[in-house]
Amino acid sequence: MQYRIYDLVIQSDQPLPELAQCEAQHTDLQIQWLPAVSQLRAVSTWRHHWTEADETQLSIAKTRTGWLFRFPEQSDFAINAGGDQITVTARKDTDASTLRHQLLDQVLPRLMSLRGRISLHASAVQSPHGSLLFVGQSGAGKSSIGTYLHQQGWPLLCDDSVILQHTHDTIEVLPAYPGARLYPDSPIAARLAIRPSQPAIASSGKLRFALGASNNGQAQALAHILLLPGTPASQATTPLLNPVTGTEAVIALLDASFQFDVSDHDHMSRYFGALGSLLNQGVAVSRLAYRHDAACLRELEIALTAPGQAAPSGQVSA
Repeated sequence: MQYRIYDLVIQSDQPLPELAQCEAQHTDLQIQWLPAVSQLRAVSTWRHHWTEADETQLSIAKTRTGWLFRFPEQSDFAINAGGDQITVTARKDTDASTLRHQLLDQVLPRLMSLRGRISLHASAVQSPHGSLLFVGQSGAGKSSIGTYLHQQGWPLLCDDSVILQHTHDTIEVLPAYPGARLYPDSPIAARLAIRPSQPAIASSGKLRFALGASNNGQAQALAHILLLPGTPASQATTPLLNPVTGTEAVIALLDASFQFDVSDHDHMSRYFGALGSLLNQGVAVSRLAYRHDAACLRELEIALTAPGQAAPSGQVSA
């Protein structure tokens, strides 16, 4: 079965219902799913661990044939040296929705970084001025903002991952795939007129909603990048947009990037340089301060439609 994500055509021997199916003459990436095992194989040396609350969420190792991503006690994703084949091995007690979430929302965004693309942890909506990116770590409010704006008529392009690319005189956004993941008790989820497209993802507890339409690999012009704080701005009575430029903007986007192997200093240097080159094209970047509550979302919508706040890329908001 062939599917499309970003501008890639992937071939998978297991269904990926989150993605749009396609028929293409070529395949950019092969995904093979091996039979489940009782225990994952032993690995002696890890190059890096991504942690959250002092617990390892994801690890990477270099192997004879490429790289290995491991989600502890759940699954392995082996990537070949060319970055065009992924072999998945999971423990028998890891459910299919978790495996797809790991593949689509963690492994593939990092693989795009390996391929030399700028891969950001962000949701994206289409505004009257172009695409708006909401960049931040898990829990920053990306899904809630994107879903709310989608309900107000701003089409949701993606929920968690985008690629930025420079084409001619335009900075473009290449979304991963449409849809939103929200916690069951989210006030935004409660307002949706549609039911979840799938049961809650076991590893996160979030529900997945089929929102938006497939972009079929088509990029959208970027208008503005908005950096979300990790904690709510309790003192902000109205949403505030504070422009960010230079090295501060580069570092902020680097922190919000899906990295492949942070121990590869040459790769990290190239990635840092690519971010700098992109920002030199005049991309508008701002820090967004707002309260994490439903009442503030309407105020945020108003702020984003104010003159100059969603300037097309190449212009700096006033």
